[in-house]
Amino acid sequence: MSTIFNISDKIQLINNPQPLLLNYYGGAAAAYSLRQLDYNYTDAAIRVRRDSDNTEQDISFVNGELDTASLLDFANEEVLKLQSNYSGSTPSPGAATSDLTVSSNQSIAGVNEALKCTVTGTSAPYFYSSGIGAKGNNIRISFDYYIPSGQSLDSIRVGAGTPEQNFTTTGQWATATFEQLQSYTFIIFRANSAAVNDEFYIKNLTITRITSDALVTTWYDQSGNGNNATQTTATVQPKIVSLGSTITDNGKPTIEFNNQGFVTSLAGSPVFDFYAVTKTNAADDYIFPDNNSFGGNYYGYIARSDTSTTIYSEYGSPSLYVNGSLENPIIRSDVKQLISTGSELMQVHQGADTSSWSYIELFNRTGFEFNGTSKEVIIYNTDQSSNRTGIETNINDFYSIY
Repeated sequence: MSTIFNISDKIQLINNPQPLLLNYYGGAAAAYSLRQLDYNYTDAAIRVRRDSDNTEQDISFVNGELDTASLLDFANEEVLKLQSNYSGSTPSPGAATSDLTVSSNQSIAGVNEALKCTVTGTSAPYFYSSGIGAKGNNIRISFDYYIPSGQSLDSIRVGAGTPEQNFTTTGQWATATFEQLQSYTFIIFRANSAAVNDEFYIKNLTITRITSDALVTTWYDQSGNGNNATQTTATVQPKIVSLGSTITDNGKPTIEFNNQGFVTSLAGSPVFDFYAVTKTNAADDYIFPDNNSFGGNYYGYIARSDTSTTIYSEYGSPSLYVNGSLENPIIRSDVKQLISTGSELMQVHQGADTSSWSYIELFNRTGFEFNGTSKEVIIYNTDQSSNRTGIETNINDFYSIY
């Protein structure tokens, strides 16, 4: 008797991807991670906003991990922050002055539409123009300048940070281009060694932002239930790129919270278990869950860090307030932690019934907002006690927590 094999079945078996956490342990109510949790999930991991121009973009996975190359390409796309126009009667951008007057639409050495700067005092002759954006990122500054020869003023000092740069060409137009870490919110031009009535000219000033922060607006739910975690308020969006570099912890990308958090649509069903990879930077940081729709006390699970190596898995006696009523969740005492870093934890919480909540917040309890980092939060609305060891092992194999 012979056995007939279906060649398509064999090909499918060979090409079947490696199972991931949710392929082994399905049924999650919501699953947020900077790694791919289900090989059937092909959508984005997060949506981010770069703060240079507030443009947003989805960031997906590559080989099961966050596509940090695309993340940085997007975050650090060059954005023009300032471009001068000195052709009108009023300079654009405007110029605030000290011991100096400015006049636009001037001509010198065969060049028109320049900004003329005339020294009126020798204490601190300068002008500055605002509107170049927040401090801390790298910018490229470019401009043309002309310093007449035969005067006390023999150079100008320019910058949007320290050290400011000196430019010394005299008697002819010159072009200056340099990059700088921005520590001012303005660009300043100073007249060096100047006497009253000395002058210099500026034209074609441009400032380009070449690095940026990227903030997370959406942490997508990989469970298939559409419970995306979102934050629409720019000032409370957590960060994943800082000053042009991906934020990492223990070698993996992570989301950084500083009194920021998300709101999810997950509600109306009990939440028995959740697993989270987090790091807390302050005591009494609330991670999950939380609800502020009714007022009163709504305590979530806390990782409390009093020192770099002392970490508590509960706040006082284990307690959870749901819509003003005291619940008694089961909180594991053996929270997994990596003592060598003194901070990163695998949180495990069991038994909280949130069936009466209208919505749930992550890392966002009012008055006790989260300060720290997170890479993953997985929420089940079924008891996962029998799978606990397997889930913990899967998380640890990827993140090396303990």
